[in-house]
Amino acid sequence: MKKLIRLAAFVMMLAFSTVCFAGQAETITEGADLTGIKKLTICLPYYTKMLEEEPTTDELLKGLAAASKRAKGYEVISYNDLAREIKADTAIDIRRLPIPESKKIYNEYVGRYADAYLFVTIANNSRVNLFGSVYDAKTHELLYDFRIEGGKDKTSKTLKSYQTLAERFYETFGAAIAKQIKKSRGEEDDEE
Repeated sequence: MKKLIRLAAFVMMLAFSTVCFAGQAETITEGADLTGIKKLTICLPYYTKMLEEEPTTDELLKGLAAASKRAKGYEVISYNDLAREIKADTAIDIRRLPIPESKKIYNEYVGRYADAYLFVTIANNSRVNLFGSVYDAKTHELLYDFRIEGGKDKTSKTLKSYQTLAERFYETFGAAIAKQIKKSRGEEDDEE
């Protein structure tokens, strides 16, 4: 009877949680070396606010940076911090430029400050999907791709929910790096 009650409580908890993960997937590009990534910076996300309760792009950037507390084995540099570094070195404020110009300058200078950069896309139509693509900061080649599906309701489209999805990205990405490091050392993976 106790097991039945625990099972029912677990099912109810999943059903009523703010973010219910329907699925996630990750892909490491063949031949990609994640072991050299010590600094990952966040670039301007592809995101459009659809509802009043959804965060602005600036709030989302702050949420992505705050979620990086879950990053293990690598440092995350926020978009705003990188923009300040670029401005200090070049006197160009990419936050004030039109997006196409900003992206061009970001891509030109990102390799000076980080090993890789994270491009986040949020699809927030009927169900929230967070896509995280990690690119090499010098070659701009795709190294790692991640997708996680969130909930369908309005509470899934809040900053807290997006931050929870981003935390999941940072954890999964860190695990992928750790797995490659173990493999490069010839250690066996416990999960296999």
